[in-house]
Amino acid sequence: GGEGGEGGEGEGGGGGVAEQRRLAAAFVRACRVARALNAVRAPEVGLLLTRLQYGALGPERVVRTLLARHAHLLAARLCELLGLSEMKVAVVHHWGKAKIGGAAASLSDEALLAALAPKLDATAGASHARLAAEALAVGRRGLAARLLEKEEDATRRVPLLLQMGEERLALTSAVAHGDAELIYLLLLHLKARLPSALFFELLQPHPAAQRLLIHFCRQQDTKTLREFLYHADQPLEAASLAAAEGYRAETLSQRTRGLALARQFYEVAAARAPLGVAASLSFSPAGDTGASHHAALMAHATGEQLRLLTAQLNLEQETAGAPPPPAGACCGMYTPE
Repeated sequence: GGEGGEGGEGEGGGGGVAEQRRLAAAFVRACRVARALNAVRAPEVGLLLTRLQYGALGPERVVRTLLARHAHLLAARLCELLGLSEMKVAVVHHWGKAKIGGAAASLSDEALLAALAPKLDATAGASHARLAAEALAVGRRGLAARLLEKEEDATRRVPLLLQMGEERLALTSAVAHGDAELIYLLLLHLKARLPSALFFELLQPHPAAQRLLIHFCRQQDTKTLREFLYHADQPLEAASLAAAEGYRAETLSQRTRGLALARQFYEVAAARAPLGVAASLSFSPAGDTGASHHAALMAHATGEQLRLLTAQLNLEQETAGAPPPPAGACCGMYTPE
């Protein structure tokens, strides 16, 4: 019986401690709400809210009301008091936009950056790109560029760099981030916006972006792939692609056009075999000579194939409407006969 009584006291004691903790937490929350209400009721703020009104609105709406009145300091302090981390980020963004939009024209970009950067760096989740967009909207391009240098999220930085016309920086940033989807989106944007020569020149320092472009174009855009391979000094690869397209063509004219283009690429490769292609082929100990010889052979074979296609077309035209020869009538005869 004594043991049971001790156990009951232990359980009751544990429940009492939990209740005391709950009441203590509720008391702390009530004190914080009271402090918040006293702050917004101050004469310089003039937001006269009762406890019931505060409960109906919620702390987030109260903070947004303060932002509408540009009471940024009080809004930030309430976020810290009430533990509103997400709202604190919104307060910093709102304050930064107001700071940029209301800055005098005589105020330099460096001075504005010195005022904005500490607040953004000290607030977890704050975006430099959000304020960079505001700076760009009001014509402070230099400030926008400086803010984007501090932005760590490439998915926010790259679109603004494109909007600013900084395609090279945008591509470098996307490749450094390593997000394949972001690189694909950027490549499609640049491909539609830039001339082919400039587009391929931008890709030259970025092998990862080149590989993604080749993979995409093999599936969707073989014309761009041919142009890129030729621009990248890979005429053998461009010739192979053109020949494969020609053999897959449905009509004779399309096949002839594809093979003619392949022969041109082979002839270019035979005239100036690049080191990279020669080394990869390794047809002979002398790399350049081996690649040139291979390209020359392929150019000759492709030319022969074109002549055969032309002869086939002429034969079909000459024998159009003629009755077929008897079975075995042509056996043992030479082709010219």
